[in-house]
Amino acid sequence: MFDPSKIPIPAELAPYTFPKVLSKRIGEWRECGTLDEILALKDGLSKDLAMYRRFTADGKQWARLMVIFGKSFVDLEILPSGNIGEVRPVPPEQAVPDAFLRKFTFPSKSVQALQSWKDHDTFDNLQVMYDGPFRSSYGFVRRFHEGTREFARMVEPPDPRFVDIEILPNGKMGEIRPVPPLEAFDETERRGWLQSHLDQLKK
Repeated sequence: MFDPSKIPIPAELAPYTFPKVLSKRIGEWRECGTLDEILALKDGLSKDLAMYRRFTADGKQWARLMVIFGKSFVDLEILPSGNIGEVRPVPPEQAVPDAFLRKFTFPSKSVQALQSWKDHDTFDNLQVMYDGPFRSSYGFVRRFHEGTREFARMVEPPDPRFVDIEILPNGKMGEIRPVPPLEAFDETERRGWLQSHLDQLKK
C-alpha cells in the first residue's frame, strides 16, 4: 500500500519546486475561460502543464496539475463556475511522493502503439515476434481472469509501468488497459522491485 511518508526526500529539492514563471503564466490565463477550456487550448497552459488529479479539500474543489517535463506540481482551486480560483504551488517536500508515483503511469503513446497491433496476430505470437511490440520493450508479469475474461499483465521497463491486455477467445488482443499508478506501485512492491526505485531518490 502506497504510504507517502515512506518515500525518501531527496537532498536536492530544486526539481520539485514549482517554477515562478509558470505561476505567472497561470495568472495570465485565468481569465480566458474555465480550467478545462484553458487546458484544451493547444497554445495554452497545456504546453507546460497536465492534469494529475482532482480532489476536495477545505470544502473546495481542486485540481493538481503537473509540469509535463518536470517533477513539480501546482494546486488550482476550481470555482463553481469552473474558472481558476486560488493558486497554490505544491511545496517540494509534498511534491516528491506524487513525482515518484509518476514513474508508475503507463503512457498513452504506448497504449496507442499496442492498439496498432491488435489485428496483426495473436498475443502469444506477438510476444515472440522479432520486430513485434513486445520483444524488446516489455516483460511478461502474469495472466489472470476477471470473470470469463482473460488478461495478461505486462511491464514496460525501466520504470515499473504496467498494462493489462485482454486476450480474446481467438487469441488476439482486446481491451488494452493501463494499470493505475497506485495499483502499479503495489504490484512493484509485491515483486520486490520497489527498493531499487526508492534508492534512486536518495542519490
